[in-house]
Amino acid sequence: MKRNILLLIIFMFSNISLRAVIVSLEYNTSQCHIYNDTIFGKSYSYVVWGDAINDVNAVGMPSIPIFKHIFALPQEANIEKIESSLFNSKQVILTNDLLPVQYLVPTNLENHNYPFAKNDSVYDSSIYPINPIINYSIENLNFNKYLTIEICPLTYSPLTEKID
Repeated sequence: MKRNILLLIIFMFSNISLRAVIVSLEYNTSQCHIYNDTIFGKSYSYVVWGDAINDVNAVGMPSIPIFKHIFALPQEANIEKIESSLFNSKQVILTNDLLPVQYLVPTNLENHNYPFAKNDSVYDSSIYPINPIINYSIENLNFNKYLTIEICPLTYSPLTEKID
């Protein structure tokens, strides 16, 4: 099964004309695996998906796979709007809550007292993330302009413990 996301990227050129680009991203769900583990006496599920990363800065949030895509832009283009749509969803029922992202702790620290981080307001909500576009930024490098988009092709429902 594949998961598709359509992105609509609207550019403004020289404050005069608008142009839209539709980008179709396809993710192979056969590379998505769900594992279970016990941490501090409580069972959690976690998702590993091919070369996806997890947002290590989102401490306490559900640990979800994020894919990073980089697109070259015309130098004079300014982003007006980015919208997304998910297609081909398939629900997976988890046996546990999705593991929250934890603090990064160097392995050479013997006595670390970092608390277990869990953002209860997110785990009491209906869906996470609300938008599959987690973050985007525009960078200029060597007279070229690049759009970096971080996308999560999954949604997690903490109340029903389902991944879509």
